[in-house]
Formats: sequence, C-alpha cells, structure tokens
Amino acid sequence: MDEKEAAEIQAEMIDEEAVAQATAREGIGSAAPLLQSPLRENELNSTSGALQHHYSRPVAETVVAAVRKVWRIVLQLGLIIAVCLAGEQISDVLPIDVPSNICSMVLLLVFMLGGVIKMECISDAADFLLDNMAIFFVPAAVAVMGIFGQIEGVVIKLVLITFLTTIIVFFVTSFTVSTVANLMARSEVRAAEKAAAAGQESQKEA
Repeated sequence: MDEKEAAEIQAEMIDEEAVAQATAREGIGSAAPLLQSPLRENELNSTSGALQHHYSRPVAETVVAAVRKVWRIVLQLGLIIAVCLAGEQISDVLPIDVPSNICSMVLLLVFMLGGVIKMECISDAADFLLDNMAIFFVPAAVAVMGIFGQIEGVVIKLVLITFLTTIIVFFVTSFTVSTVANLMARSEVRAAEKAAAAGQESQKEA
C-alpha cells in the first residue's frame, strides 16, 4: 500500500468522523450507528493495522529483500542461459535441422522431469521474463520497420496469416491443456482407487 492510498484512507476516516459528529449534534440517530457499525469498525482497524505494519517495517530489511530477489533472478537467468547454450550445441550436432530453442526447451523439460532442475530453481526468473515479455518484441518490431520496404506489398497477407495462426495456436493450446488435465485427473483417480484397494486388502488380512 503506497502513501497515496494511505492518505485517501485517512481522509475518508476523518470525513466519516466529521459526519458522525454532525449527525449526533443534529439528533439524527440513524446515520451514526450505520457509520460506526462493527463491520466498518473492524475494516478500519484492520486497515490501520496494515498501515502501521507497512510503515513500521525497517527500510534496511526491505532493501535486503529486494537485493536478494534480484540476485536470485540473476542466478536463475544464468541457469536458463546455460541450458540455452547447451541446446545450441545439441542443435549443431544433430543430423537433422532442429532449431536450438526447441532443443533448449526439450532439454529443460527433461531436466525438470528428471529432478535435475527443480521448479524453485527457475520460478523467479520465469515470472520475471513473463512479466516483461513485451520487451522481447521490441527487436522484432525494429527489424520489421527496417525491412518494411521489402514487405510492403505483402503486409495484408502477413497480417492475415498472423491472425489465422494465432487462432489455430489458441485452439490447439486449449485442446492440449484440456487433454493433459483430463489425463492427470484420470491418473489421480486411478492412484486413489489403487490406494483404497490396497487399504481394504490390508484390513482384510489384519
């Protein structure tokens, strides 16, 4: 919660107190209980507690936490870059033409499935890359502007192809996610049934 939100909440509390005092002086008894309801009072108390906790946190602790997070992201990015370099080497030695980024993704998937790289080892860097994904489109846009004269006659075709392929990717991704989710649910049900059957057999033997 930033200083602007804190100031707005404090101003709202002051306004409500002024209205409550005014209604009490004028003899209007229906508005004061509404403004001073237990629910509203608990909300204001929780907000005040959050503000006190936010501003009582030492600055040094916040800075140390931020530095640790940045350092963790840098290390995880280094791990991802190492996997990408390994994927490039694999792509160079393969007898067929496979893009290095595909090799890198497959290699990372194999490492994660095998337990060599855990999710926690790349989660922060992955979130950082996803949050700043728009930055990676800047070089492509600049390159397109540089060769716009060469593709000026086929811009409409390129836009149409991009639109159609985006729709196709959307539906294929949705189908893939749905299929994988169903398979995982079925495997969990089968595992639960096997566990229940094993428990019943152990009870019968006992």
